[in-house]
Parts: sequence; C-alpha cells; structure tokens
Amino acid sequence: MRSVRRIRFADFPYACVLVISPHPDDSVLGCGGLVFKLTSHRETRSRVKITVFTMTPGYHGVDSDFFREGAAVGRENLLRWPGVPHTELEDDCRLMAALRDCLGDDFDVYSKPGESDQKKLENIIRTAIRFGECCREVETLGLPPASALRFLALPRLYSKCICPGELVRLRHELSQAADEGECNLLLVPHPDDPQPAHQAVTEATLRALDPALKWHIWYYPSPWYRMPPCAIDAIVPLNDEELYRKRAAAETHRSQTIRTPYGKYVMSGASLNADILPELLLGFGGRCTNAFGKYCEVFQMRLPSFYTCSQGQSDLVICADDILPIDAELAGD
Repeated sequence: MRSVRRIRFADFPYACVLVISPHPDDSVLGCGGLVFKLTSHRETRSRVKITVFTMTPGYHGVDSDFFREGAAVGRENLLRWPGVPHTELEDDCRLMAALRDCLGDDFDVYSKPGESDQKKLENIIRTAIRFGECCREVETLGLPPASALRFLALPRLYSKCICPGELVRLRHELSQAADEGECNLLLVPHPDDPQPAHQAVTEATLRALDPALKWHIWYYPSPWYRMPPCAIDAIVPLNDEELYRKRAAAETHRSQTIRTPYGKYVMSGASLNADILPELLLGFGGRCTNAFGKYCEVFQMRLPSFYTCSQGQSDLVICADDILPIDAELAGD
C-alpha cells in the first residue's frame, strides 16, 4: 500500500497552472475538474493564475455539415481570433488579404500544397469556430477567456512537425504565463498517449520549457489513453457540482460532441476511477469503497523523485479539502 499525502487548497504549492491542450477540447477532458476546483475554491481562485493553451487549430474536427451550420459564427469569431478588422468580413478577397496580414507565414499552412486559397479560408473559419468553443469552455470553468486562453493554433505542429520557429514562440508564451520566482505546474498529455498530435504537442512543450523557471509536470489521461494504476501519483476527487461543471464545459465543444459523446466520457471516466482505484492503489480488501469519493481525476507526476529527493516509491497525493472515505480508512490503520 502506498502512503497517502493530502494537499489542501490553502497549501496548493503552485503560483501558476499552465494547461496544455493539443486540440481545443483535450484540456477539459483531461483536467477540467482540477481547473474548476482551482477557480471556485476561495483559497486559490485569486492566488493561482491559470492559463489554457490551445496548441493546434483543430479544423479537421469540424465536419462539412457542422461547418455549414456554424460558418457565419466562425466568421464573426475572426474578429477575436486572429483579429481581422470588422470591415473586411463581408468580402472574401479583402478577408483573405486581412488573414494573410494577421497570420503571416502561417496562412499558407492552413491547406495542403496545391489546394486553393478558398480551402485555406474554410479551414481558418473552422479554426475560428473551435476558438469560440474554447472561449465557452474556459468561461464554463470559471476563467475569463481574454486573459486565461492562449489560442496558439500552431499549424505546423498540427501536422506533427516540430519546427524551431514554433518552439521559440511557444517558449515565449509559456514563459509569459509562468511565475519567475515561484513553482509552476504544467498539465500536459501523457507521452504514451497514442494520439499522434498529443505526442507531438507533449514533446514540443517539454522542449520549449525555459530551464531558468521552476516547473513541475503532471501528465493527464485522455479518452485514448488510461494510465495504469502503478503510474498514478495524484488524485483529484470531484464532487457532483465539479463533475457536472466539467461535463458542461466538455459539451461546449459541439463540433465534437455531435460525433462523440464526450459528456458521457467525462461522467463514466471519473466514476470508473473512483470505483476501481482504491483497491488498485491502496491494497485489496480495503474496508470502504469509493475511498477517493464518487468521482476523481488522475495524474502522473513526471520524475517526482527529481523534485522531492525521495527514495523508493513516492507518496500518493490527494488534492482535496473535503472529508473523504479514505480518511476513515487511514484512521483505522
């Protein structure tokens, strides 16, 4: 049985939390519960700065039917991302010129070689649709999009190409969002996640970190990768309100949920964690079920012994203030 250590939110040790989302909806699926706990808890909502980084455009995830339905809204979103003037929206030729100015060299990467500029325009509008969904997600989780969302939409990284120019930009963005003197928590997809864009984003992010800053890194799971119990280092119990808020935030990504019921994934995944992990992590034959509560998120810490100087297996960290069934379990030992 692993030893258990509690982190209460009054003692949450990170000044900044940086959430890395390969596609526009991955952040909420992996760690939306922890984000909402931090924004809603009286001890952390004003003290801990949270920034969500949307790393790739995600336009492949908007199918033709949804594009036809949302194209007008997508055009309006171009005013906020990438920031075209309102006067250029109605005429495609002027809009294309404005997008070239706003996106620079990235403009030509929004379609395959040989495809028309009209295809580029459609993919950029698809990206703007997903930008709007990201704004609604972070609002649902209690964050102001204007300051908490960094919609980077790196088009080369979307093609699983890690290029120096995008790494330089990413390092600048991460460093701006981090605290120079205090420790920063980076939440990023697990490197064993089989989704290719997730792998590329995690690799690029780790390469881009400024070594002069203090980083702790937690990996989060996804619908495509569930961590083996032996890899789990941190558990974040969720109550009903927190889980339902996470589900609501996931369902703001309508371009995705019309295809895959991610709201159901949020509910079932958190419930399954709570049902099976107590015995797998604390030892079989425990005296109580749902030791971590009704629902929970899980994380793996990257190389915790490097930061704690501990020997052997590290503690299992539980981020919670609420009284949990595990408290009675531990009191009985």
